[in-house]
Amino acid sequence: RLSRDSIGRIQRSLLVLSLDSPVLSGGRGQGGVAAQVLHGGGACANSANRWFDKTLQLVVGEDGTCGAVFDPAVIDGPAVAEMLDHALEHR
Repeated sequence: RLSRDSIGRIQRSLLVLSLDSPVLSGGRGQGGVAAQVLHGGGACANSANRWFDKTLQLVVGEDGTCGAVFDPAVIDGPAVAEMLDHALEHR
């Protein structure tokens, strides 16, 4: 019952905030950080935290890694990109 209710809430959500544990493989270079943000670093890491059917996912890692994954569709992409630009300007 708890799992069914949790999945229902996730399906109705507008965005996802993924709180990740550190991923050591790939390192802290651009490639390693990009892989962690995009797909969670694999099945043995944080990939279960990714919900690719959401327009916006915000990713925050315990090790300071952070990023956003969003759908760049014509209708949603510009609005999300503008919101992220605004957030970065006023951090």
